[in-house]
Amino acid sequence: MLLIPHYAYTRPLTAMSNKKEHLIYIKQKGEFNIRCSNAIFSNLEITLLRKYGYWFSALINGDLEAITKIQEEFILSLIHI
Repeated sequence: MLLIPHYAYTRPLTAMSNKKEHLIYIKQKGEFNIRCSNAIFSNLEITLLRKYGYWFSALINGDLEAITKIQEEFILSLIHI
């Protein structure tokens, strides 16, 4: 298990932590509004951003807790940008 240092990532007490809750979150948020030129993205990237953009943001800002190692690595890769 990848440990995230408390100073690098602190999730709120209301963070969700299971797959079902992640899927509900994705469905409830709906389509993500891409606020830049779509010209910089491939069609696949646009599709993924529209469907999962709010979910990506929720992982990064701590509204959703990572439930897989890949999600933890995604969060850590963006925290230091």
